[in-house]
Amino acid sequence: MTTEEFKDILNLIQKQKTETQTMEIKAAADGCPKKLFDTLSGFSNQDDGGVIVFGVDEKQEFREVGVYDPQDLQKQVNNQCLQMDPVVRPLFTVLEKDGKSFVAAEIPAVDLAERPCYYKGVGRIKGSYIRAGDSDEHMTEYEIYSYEAFRKTQGGEAEPCRSFRRDGKRIDECDKRRQPDFEHSHAVQSLSSGFFSRVWDHSLCSSRNASGRCRRAGREICG
Repeated sequence: MTTEEFKDILNLIQKQKTETQTMEIKAAADGCPKKLFDTLSGFSNQDDGGVIVFGVDEKQEFREVGVYDPQDLQKQVNNQCLQMDPVVRPLFTVLEKDGKSFVAAEIPAVDLAERPCYYKGVGRIKGSYIRAGDSDEHMTEYEIYSYEAFRKTQGGEAEPCRSFRRDGKRIDECDKRRQPDFEHSHAVQSLSSGFFSRVWDHSLCSSRNASGRCRRAGREICG
């Protein structure tokens, strides 16, 4: 972010007077906010990431108050970023305006295979957040499991199907370790549609050819 882009953001805040899906506002006139973990997690867990703007007081009708010390603020924010898993690497921009200092911390999105990003101090279940409008909400266990199910598909090609007999009949079953169930596939798609749908296309066996091999999207993926 350039300083000119930062100025545009500050002007936009004064015009809209609201936080957004990708922008969080903090005053930081008297010190660094103690708990940024929910916002760090929420921004990291969405594809567009987000930016935290320090130096604007939402409680005072979004008045530009400036920050207490831009150098120390960056250090304190980075210390909180180091307590996330995976670690968050913010990109800072400092701006001087009307004798006051403002700081922007751009929070990049975490790779899908590493989500959810969470605060290590309370663990994955309590420390994982998702951004919802201008707020950060706790991820449900179902949402967290959906990401874990996605990671299980990243170990390589689908494994061979197993054949066994039950009541005298032959049954072919693809290894369930490579087959997330239908409900969870839809849950993960809702978190980031498009990319996930290609993953599930690769991991699920929905039909078989004449030789009994599983096929998906016109190609064999398991025996």
